Amino acid sequence: MQIMAFALKVPTNIFRQENLASLSGGRRRTSVTLGKQRSLIPLLCMSNTPTQCLEKTSTGSQNMGLPILVNGCTGKMGKAVIEAAVSAGLHLIPFSFSSAEESGKTVQVCGKEIQVHGPSERESILSSVFDEYPDLIVVDYTVPAAVNDNANLYCKIGVPFVMGTTGGDREQLYKTVGESKVYAVISPQMGKQVVAFLAAMEIMAEQFPGAFSGYSLQVMESHQAGKLDTSGTAKAVISCFQKLGVSFEMDQVQNIRDPKQQIEMVGVPEEYLAGHAFHMYHLTSPDQTVSFEFQHNVCGRSIYAEGTVDAAIFLAKKVQSKADKRIYNMIDVLREVVLRSSSVFWPPQVVEALKALSGGPHHSKVDSGEVLFVAISDLRHSLSLSSHRLASSAADGYALFFDQLMLRAESAKWFGEVVPALATLLLQLPSLLETHYQNADGLVNGGRDGVKTGLRILGPQEAGIVFLSQELIGAILACSFFCLFPITNRGAKHLPTINFDHLFAGLYDSYSETLENKIKCIIHYFERICSSMPVGFVSFERKVLPLESSSLQVSYPKADFWSESVVPLCHFQVYSSGLIEDQSSGALEVDFANKYLGGGALHRGCVQEEIRFMINPELIAGMLFLPSMSDNEAIEIIGTERFSNYKGYASTFRFAGDYVDEREVDFMGRRKTRIIAIDALCSPRMRQYKLDFLLRYAKFFL
Repeated sequence: MQIMAFALKVPTNIFRQENLASLSGGRRRTSVTLGKQRSLIPLLCMSNTPTQCLEKTSTGSQNMGLPILVNGCTGKMGKAVIEAAVSAGLHLIPFSFSSAEESGKTVQVCGKEIQVHGPSERESILSSVFDEYPDLIVVDYTVPAAVNDNANLYCKIGVPFVMGTTGGDREQLYKTVGESKVYAVISPQMGKQVVAFLAAMEIMAEQFPGAFSGYSLQVMESHQAGKLDTSGTAKAVISCFQKLGVSFEMDQVQNIRDPKQQIEMVGVPEEYLAGHAFHMYHLTSPDQTVSFEFQHNVCGRSIYAEGTVDAAIFLAKKVQSKADKRIYNMIDVLREVVLRSSSVFWPPQVVEALKALSGGPHHSKVDSGEVLFVAISDLRHSLSLSSHRLASSAADGYALFFDQLMLRAESAKWFGEVVPALATLLLQLPSLLETHYQNADGLVNGGRDGVKTGLRILGPQEAGIVFLSQELIGAILACSFFCLFPITNRGAKHLPTINFDHLFAGLYDSYSETLENKIKCIIHYFERICSSMPVGFVSFERKVLPLESSSLQVSYPKADFWSESVVPLCHFQVYSSGLIEDQSSGALEVDFANKYLGGGALHRGCVQEEIRFMINPELIAGMLFLPSMSDNEAIEIIGTERFSNYKGYASTFRFAGDYVDEREVDFMGRRKTRIIAIDALCSPRMRQYKLDFLLRYAKFFL
């Protein structure tokens, strides 16, 4: 059964039983094929058989929210690193440094505004940022002439850094860092696969010195016209050849920077003239009868950007563990990092669509509800999810709400700020999931009790608990808003609606102020988390009382259980006035549900349960993975945050503005809000006081 359709690519060996995963294929892919190396499986795809989940796959996921400052954001490489960092879920610090001429500029990347500061401000700015973010990692992609000066600054302040800029006085660079004892990754090459090639060259040079004595060497390297120095990678490879016995000086390297020569002589694709790295090394024996040729060509910058992000995450781990070694290179990174690019990610066409959305309406052209639904349909198509399966009036509902009912100023803010932020959050979803599964089973007593807390289907009669961060819940609800969950077989598996299409379709099919105000609550929730993401956790627990009696555990109670019990009831208080959600912290709040969690929250319902789900939208996340309840089951949810005020009830329900939830949090980061969902009787009237029904309700509180 599919629940979530993220066409995320994963290697087959990162799945295990008892965990979960649903990833769907890319455009027009409708079948699932498990190969020896890699598979396409539908994400958060859950079943009622032993479920599957992502296993520990990457060091990147251990450092979600890692603060990173990219020095050199005005350059193409700096921008590429920012895109990779945002996609990996790192926390981008919106400052950078440049020349006095660039000072005061604002650079926009991935919907983020980055303030550029000049030389006179950089020390004070960096010091204050480091004070505020003690886990900060600086990434440097500036210019060769600035390498040593920048390193001096980082070492003076004591901030760990990744030096991706080539050139400068490398001997002095290592001396400066070594004397300061600052943690740093310094490498002329950040592409992990290229680094692996360099490592192989170094091994060959160490084990077979002089093997190519007498051979002549020709080296040609081609980079974009803006690259000022000889490739650091070429220098590293040449150094290996020198150890192998080849006589060659660095000034003999042929540097190709002319675009015409790059196309005609080197074979660089025209679209990559502005960003490429082509290298060729040709060895010839003294008698000209034997030749060897090594070549590695890279188009674009993503390989370096992803490697840089891995280096930053790696370095943060070393700082946290207080490692003795302080200076590292990319070979050190490569030894510890399982390549993030082979773990979990959106398919390319979805990444491009989300990046366009994250750039705002000037980039994506999504500036209305009508166009928004077109974008939603395109995303679903890229995930092989037919838009025809959504509620037939969903497109009209999105258009009605955002283009007619929402005020023009609010609509401009929604499409200019919130939609880009939601798209950025979705780009981070793969990393959020990796983090979640990597840490899930260690949340309770450090994992010593074997309690599993990872996201999975908690099926009928299956007691268990799931812990989700509020940030991951935000990403899940963003998927609901963009209707990215598969809907096939949800009804057959007793799972409630999870996409928001019926909510918007109902607004168009039969307009009511109540439904409009339900949507306003959800929209307000998205506005809040996009301006300031909450950092707590929420737990969802399915509780089951066994129907058969057992001396080892409490079972479903019969009349004699109560009549013969000598255990005193716990102290309790009864309040005859006020609202359930306004009672004191720690109170057990009953959600009078039907057997489906959420009831009509994502349809037309608007009574006790549905209102609670609107003012605490994080409750909706439970509808993804919690099937219907039986009489001997209840669902306890702890930690949801309230975001909205309201007035009225049922047909008079209205959104009444922002609500700041000031409830205390427990030691696990959950707000002290305990909601217990039960399958309440439908219009029971006086029959609810009969013995069987009294016993039915009493068991919910055991």
